[in-house]
Amino acid sequence: MNERVLVVSDDPQTRKLLKGSLGYQGYRVAVLRQSNAAVKASETRPGLLIMDLAQTGEEVGVFLKRIQESCGAPALLLLENGHAERLFREADASRVRVMLKPYLLEELLEEVEAILSSAKGDSKLMMYSDLVLDTGARTVTRGSKSLDLTAREYELLDYMMRRQGEELTRSEILEQVWGREFKGHTNVLEVYIRYLRLKLESRGGERLIHNVRGVGYVLRDET
Repeated sequence: MNERVLVVSDDPQTRKLLKGSLGYQGYRVAVLRQSNAAVKASETRPGLLIMDLAQTGEEVGVFLKRIQESCGAPALLLLENGHAERLFREADASRVRVMLKPYLLEELLEEVEAILSSAKGDSKLMMYSDLVLDTGARTVTRGSKSLDLTAREYELLDYMMRRQGEELTRSEILEQVWGREFKGHTNVLEVYIRYLRLKLESRGGERLIHNVRGVGYVLRDET
């Protein structure tokens, strides 16, 4: 077992308890306070988010959506009440599970194992040229080399792999990978395309991500 779990909580006792208990089970555990989770979650690249949320309200659903878009992981929410449908309709409900507090630690550990096992069951290999993306393990290799991608780089490559050979507009990539709020004139896509190219083309790899003038980008082997 080597899965990474990210715990988001403003309660130091909860962070300490979950880090110790999950670590003892063999998980790699990172902890964040809610105030800086949206910024740092993508750096952690977790397989699962555990979020202990004290407040309730629809703004929490928006926050959760931002976190999921940032790191691409399913979420286990620890809540004081059972209004999940109302509170989290902004989030991807198919990738969210809820436990009501108080909960038994044994039940939480069983839920964590079930979520991660389910994610592994959805594993699929996508291949293009000498590039291989494992959707279950969220790993990428090119030839014999494993590539260390951030969560956002992975999501961008995942989307382009699913649409390989298609000319993708800048706006559709932004909407699918970052969400609708990034539809403006931001250069975030260009920045991440550059990051991806640097990693994909290290050690002399041929270029796979190409500019399409007046359109956007395409994943295509032009060798």
